Amino acid sequence: MKLFHVSLPIATALSLCALPALAGPSREQRQQAHRMYQQAKKHRRAGDHDDAAEAFQRADDLNPAPSYKLGHAQMLIELGHLIKATAALEACVETAPRQRAEKRARNECAALIDDLLPRIPTLDVEIASPTDRTVSVTVDGEDVALDDGPLSLDPGSYEIEASAEGHHDWREEVEITEGEELSIGIAMRPAPVAVSPEDERSAGGISPVPAYLFWGLGTAGVGVGIGFGIAAIDATHVVRSDYGCEGDTCPPRAAEDINTAQTDGNVATAGFVIGASCLATGTILYIVSGEDDGEDDEGDVAGVRVEPIVAPTYFGLQGSF
Repeated sequence: MKLFHVSLPIATALSLCALPALAGPSREQRQQAHRMYQQAKKHRRAGDHDDAAEAFQRADDLNPAPSYKLGHAQMLIELGHLIKATAALEACVETAPRQRAEKRARNECAALIDDLLPRIPTLDVEIASPTDRTVSVTVDGEDVALDDGPLSLDPGSYEIEASAEGHHDWREEVEITEGEELSIGIAMRPAPVAVSPEDERSAGGISPVPAYLFWGLGTAGVGVGIGFGIAAIDATHVVRSDYGCEGDTCPPRAAEDINTAQTDGNVATAGFVIGASCLATGTILYIVSGEDDGEDDEGDVAGVRVEPIVAPTYFGLQGSF
């Protein structure tokens, strides 16, 4: 059997290196932690839970102990931070204290966590639509993994947002209370698909319905023009026959009837102009719609020009279509 000998200097060096790893908080750290603990209790008695929670946590950072963790968790519960309080209590339960007071604190942590868990509300998010797309969900800006099941939250208000390709964003604000099991269903509306001019032409153009509407308005306008045009012509013939007009010259007493004829002529002109414009617009829309695929789009749109000819004894129109 072989024997291994370690010299005294080497053994001493190894033991010195191991001391920092085995050593706990220094005396100064323990004293400072105790002072922070006393300060935390003072804040708690004054109802200052924020400062008390911070002081308990600083004490535990300096000298980890179940009593410090318990005090920290109790203050977090008072502040409504149930999730953080649960984490603090779980860390407390995992300790293995030797002192009797710290063992009691550990047992209190275990009892408190059993009472706290049923108070933590949960939020279950279900996607009703779309079911064929990946939906991203956030709660107060934080991503949520829907496959992980209901989300544990602190009581309070939350803004839930969802987004998916090809759909309008979804947003809702909810209020959740202690112990509540809230379920939210998300149904997103499809967003309109933008079509480029090239795709629109390849798909057959725009709808021809607007063309039909303009044709209807144009026909009505031309009809009005024809009706008032006939009335203007009839009124002109009456003036010439009743007042014995020679050429374009009529006696002064015919002025009122001439005005009537001119008014009818103006209305007829407006009707023809509006009607012709609507007919031309309808034709353009019909060509753009792609319904008339058998004809070339270029050069098919004719210019429209209408000019009224109204004289005291004559009404007429001239133009090109």
